[in-house]
This record gives sequence, structure tokens and C-alpha cells, in this order.
Amino acid sequence: MTTSYSDSVYISIDELKIANSKMVELKYKDEIIFNLRQRISNDDEIINNLSEELKSEAKKVKQYKLRSYIATGVAAICVILYIFK
Repeated sequence: MTTSYSDSVYISIDELKIANSKMVELKYKDEIIFNLRQRISNDDEIINNLSEELKSEAKKVKQYKLRSYIATGVAAICVILYIFK
């Protein structure tokens, strides 16, 4: 009779060991998921900052392009007026 009692205790100790290992595994998974979420949120902030910088750079490029078109048009008009004078 003591054998069956000790067997049941050993089985429950084994089950506790398995449960403990699963809990440790879940703890590490939770830490990994938390760290990944932090990195993703940091990456989102970086992407937003870069997109704002790219938008401002695109605006500057459009302004320079517009200025070059205007300068080319003025130069062409000046050349035409010079030829006809």
C-alpha cells in the first residue's frame, strides 16, 4: 500500500516538474513577445520620423524643380527676345 502512495506522489512531482518547465517556457515567451513589441513600436516611430523627413525633402526637391523650370522659361524668353531685337 505504501508503494501505490509513493507512486502517486512521484507522479504528481513529475507533473509539477512538467508544469514548472511549461511556466518557465511561457515566462520566456512573454518576455520575448514584450521585447518584440517594444522594438516594433520603436521601428514605427523611426519610420514615421523618416517619412516626415522624406516628405520635407520631397517638398524641397519639388521647389527646386519648379525654380529650375521657371529659370529655364525666363532664359528661353530672354533668348527669343534677344534674337528678335
